[in-house]
Amino acid sequence: ILAVGGPRNDGNGVNAGHVRLFMWNGTDWDQQGLGIDGQASNDMFGWSVSLSFDGSIVAVGATGNNDNGIDSGHVRVFRWDDNTSSSSWTQLGSSIVGDSARDNFGQSVSVSSDGSI
Repeated sequence: ILAVGGPRNDGNGVNAGHVRLFMWNGTDWDQQGLGIDGQASNDMFGWSVSLSFDGSIVAVGATGNNDNGIDSGHVRVFRWDDNTSSSSWTQLGSSIVGDSARDNFGQSVSVSSDGSI
């Protein structure tokens, strides 16, 4: 699995950000599910990404998110849900937010190999 962040993607607002995940099929890269969008303009979602060893868990940093003050930042964690008719990335729990304004929380993220974080 390959995870690619585009923190300046405008799909859900200016610089909301976006992450897409791909699986190698032997000859080319196939996108795994739909892309994951930042929640609001200037979130910069996709600034950092980290995958578990098997690629089933991805953590994504959004340094510009304002959930806890301007640019407090947050991290969202997703699991690949292959048990539904439309396989997708499902968020685990709530966003993990920075302590205060200008923390830019999420500049770096790292998931353990088994995804237990």
